[in-house]
Amino acid sequence: MSNNAIEISPNNQNINQNDENCIILDNLKRRTQKVDRVYITKNPLKLSVLLNITSKLLVEKYETDTTRDELLRKSLDNYIRKNLTQEDKQDLFCDVIKELELFRKKNSILPEVSKDGTIIQTVDQIKKNTEESIRKSWGLKSWKK
Repeated sequence: MSNNAIEISPNNQNINQNDENCIILDNLKRRTQKVDRVYITKNPLKLSVLLNITSKLLVEKYETDTTRDELLRKSLDNYIRKNLTQEDKQDLFCDVIKELELFRKKNSILPEVSKDGTIIQTVDQIKKNTEESIRKSWGLKSWKK
């Protein structure tokens, strides 16, 4: 699989999105995910046997560039984008941001620093990138927080 953003459609066909914005968003997500601890798996999620097997096989056979966590995130993003109203997306976004802030009190973000000590991304930039990534992934048109 390429690094292009991929969406799994309801009829189980892969749809490559060659839109340049999707590629830029995917690159921003991957960079932010490396430094923001909210993307790190802390506790295993107990899933049904069917979901475990299906996600395992999808990652092994079709989505080889993603982890099971990323696959679940893509699926949730797709569901939210397609099934929630803008008002519901905004409400969910605010709730998620509140929960992330509680998580970050215990697991603080560290700035991204190059080998020579230069700050590449500040903590505020990392937070902003995470929020921007969520907004875009959910198709959230309202930019209020």
